[in-house]
This record gives sequence, C-alpha cells and structure tokens, in this order.
Amino acid sequence: MPDQYTSTSTTGFGSRIGSSISGALLGILLFLGSFGLLFWNEGRVDVSLIAKNAMQIDATAQNTSAEGKLVAASGTVTTDAPIGDDMFLQPGKYLQVKRTAEMYAWTEEKDEKTTKNTGGSETTETTYTYKKEWTDTPDKSSEFQHPEGHENPSPSIENDTITANAMHVGNYTLQASSLELPTGDKISLTSSNTTVTSSTGAVIANQQYIFVGSTSTSSLSSPQIGDLRVSYVGVPADKQLVVFGQLQGTSIQPFVAKGETLYRAFVGTKDTAVADLHGEYTLLSWILRAVGFMMMWIGLSLVLEPISTLLDILPIAGSLGRGLSMGIAFIVSLVLSVITIVVSMILHSIIAIILAVAIAITAGVLFMKNRKKSLATPTPPATT
Repeated sequence: MPDQYTSTSTTGFGSRIGSSISGALLGILLFLGSFGLLFWNEGRVDVSLIAKNAMQIDATAQNTSAEGKLVAASGTVTTDAPIGDDMFLQPGKYLQVKRTAEMYAWTEEKDEKTTKNTGGSETTETTYTYKKEWTDTPDKSSEFQHPEGHENPSPSIENDTITANAMHVGNYTLQASSLELPTGDKISLTSSNTTVTSSTGAVIANQQYIFVGSTSTSSLSSPQIGDLRVSYVGVPADKQLVVFGQLQGTSIQPFVAKGETLYRAFVGTKDTAVADLHGEYTLLSWILRAVGFMMMWIGLSLVLEPISTLLDILPIAGSLGRGLSMGIAFIVSLVLSVITIVVSMILHSIIAIILAVAIAITAGVLFMKNRKKSLATPTPPATT
C-alpha cells in the first residue's frame, strides 16, 4: 500500500464564519491568559540566589554549626549496593540508570494546504505521510488516519529510570528518591556489563545499543517494524559532587524556602552550581516570556480573524486583511508584552519591599510591647 495519502475537503462560508467567532472567544482567553503568565514569570524565585547563601561544608567533617541550615556539601557520593535494570544491564556502581527503549515504528506526518475560494469558501488539501523511524514514544496506529498497512505493535520494553535505594555524601546520608542528580553519561555496553540471551532475540549491536529483533532476519542496520534498540545513561557512584540541602543531624534533607525546594547534586564547585542554577532560571524566564508573547499575538490574531474571514469573499482582500491584522497584532503584542514584563518586575519588587517593611514594623511593635511589659513589671524587694 502507498505510504502517502491525500484528501480534499471544502468548508462553506457560513461554517467558516462560525468557526472564526469560536476562535475569537478562544483568542480572548489566550490574550488575557498571557498577562497572567507574564506577571507570574517575573515573580518566580531565582533559586540560585538561595543557593548562593548556602554554607559550604566538607562532607567528611563534623559541621555542628551548620545544623538546620542550607549547606553545600562537597564530597564523594556513594551508594550501598550496585544497581542495574533487571533486564540487560548488570548491576554496577551507579547512583541512577536511565534506560531508553526505541522501537522501529510507523510515524504519521500531516501537511495541510488551504486555498481560499471566491465567495468565502475554503478548500483544504491534507496529505498524510507515513515513515519508518526509531522512536521511544511510538504512536498508536489505531489513531492514524490510515492505519491499514501501518500497524505498530505494542513495545515489549519501556523506558525506565532506576535510582539507588540509599546514597551518602561523605559522612551524611541522602534521600535518594528525592535528590535531583546531574545528567548521566552514556554507558558503553560490553559483554562484561550486560546480559543478553538468544532466546529473547537480544544482541549487543555496538557499544551504544542492545538490539532486540522481532524476526530472525532483522538487525540494527536493517530493522523491521517492531524491532527495539536499548541504550543506557548512568550517573556513576563514587563521584565528587556538591550537594545542596538542609543539614539535619547525620543527613542532608530537602531545603524549602520561598515555596521552592532545593535538593540537588552538581558536578563541580558551589560557584559553578550557582551559575548553572542561574542559567536555568534565565533560560526558562526568556522561554516563558516568548510563550506569553506568542499567546498574546495568537490571541489577538484570532480575535481579528472574523474580519479577515468576511473579507475572504474576495480571496485577495482576505489575504491582505489577514496579513495586516497579523502585523498589527504582532506590534501590539510586542509593545504590551514589554510593558507587562517591566510593570511586573516593578510590582513584584514593590510587593517584596512592602512585605519586608511590614515584617520589620510587626517585629518592632512586638519588641516594644514586650519591652514595656518588662519595664512595667515591679522589681521584687531585696531580701535580707
């Protein structure tokens, strides 16, 4: 059967007007929601500012002065027992192992080309293309537009993450299930660190993949639908890391401040970890600003779309009107986004200042009340 299908449909002018009005209502929600997102984004906590104030300690020494405080403990992170994935990777000295199972499967691509017709109707030509690709999230072929001849079996192996049950940094225990670890390294696969059996159809294809064939004739270089390739990434144990958390006795626990939890391990020093955290904060800030702007632009474009749809009675008039409305929406959205970001920064700073002043005033009032009470209390006469 062919791997490409094309279908054509026509939407009447009345239906298009109704859809554009519904889209305008969605556009209003997107437009209003963009302000909320932009305002919230500027008030997010920069965790690097919290981490910067962490007390740096040697994990192999006693640090009683840091009890209950946020610390940056430098030391070798170890685990009590080796871990593997109970499938192919034998237990080894890892803090965490991530298994990625990719299946050679059919994927569906959808491409639409729309033509405006005189009178306001619209003709859409939709092309569905089916390709064979490696993917760790294979599509359900039952959801394809043309599933016949493009059936994907259910994968027999799934992605998985295995974390050591117990970890230590120097003399301190860690909550292994809660600690966020650094990115691991690709595990080079050999006969000494893997277990493969011919009964499962698994073979070590190369240092990166274990290949599991669905038939006896398939291979990594010539795969068939349903074949699997498995790879691993691991965070090695006995590695020098810096761990951020709250010191509690002989353990380091998650530290919570300003609604944020800081409990992470980094490769490098405290300073490089703080820089990494600030980089993550800055990157996400710009991503969310871009998302907020796009929400505003798309929202305004949808609000103006009914006008362009009416003009589509003459396709050239509709195209010109749509281009003009999108250009206007772009400029307005850009200006409003910048204003919203700047005002949000100021408002969040003012809120922080007001809260700080309110706390200081409250503390001062309580201090004065306690002082007055202590002065008003009569001093008992001296006994002879």
